[in-house]
Amino acid sequence: EDQISALQGELAEASHTIEQLSSQLKQAKKPGSFISLVPQGQTELQKSVGELKHELEMEVRRREECELQKEEKDLKLVQLQRIIDDYESGEYGLREAVQEIKKRKEEIAARDKDLAELARQVSQMDAIAEENEALREKLGLRLDESINMGQFRKRKADEMEQLKSTNRMLQKEIERLE
Repeated sequence: EDQISALQGELAEASHTIEQLSSQLKQAKKPGSFISLVPQGQTELQKSVGELKHELEMEVRRREECELQKEEKDLKLVQLQRIIDDYESGEYGLREAVQEIKKRKEEIAARDKDLAELARQVSQMDAIAEENEALREKLGLRLDESINMGQFRKRKADEMEQLKSTNRMLQKEIERLE
């Protein structure tokens, strides 16, 4: 997901750069225009700015995640303080403690199940990545070379639409024959 986000960011940045360059080129082609084309070092600066923006976005996300975790911990702290107060006042006894332990064990079991599922998904994603790498190698594509999935998806959608159309036509033929 991080790679996809990074690639989308790079794509957006590249699109923006292309739009700027197109605009500058149109201005430069106008008679009497003195706008110069992008200097050599400016593209490097734009890349640096893009990298810094990406790093900033990552830090903002990390900060938001930390704040959410802090809020969760604060809520747990308040709950635990309430339990301690109840225990000290004699309202929280052995029965409640046993129920709390059972509840926590169930939560731990659910969390362990979720972790096992996530581990299985990661393993599956690793296998898919390895398969992708092997297929790219077989096709002679570099790992960093992008593939236009839009054309592939369009072709698949067209094939699916053709199959649906054929299916509808055959169903009508069956109904007619019945």
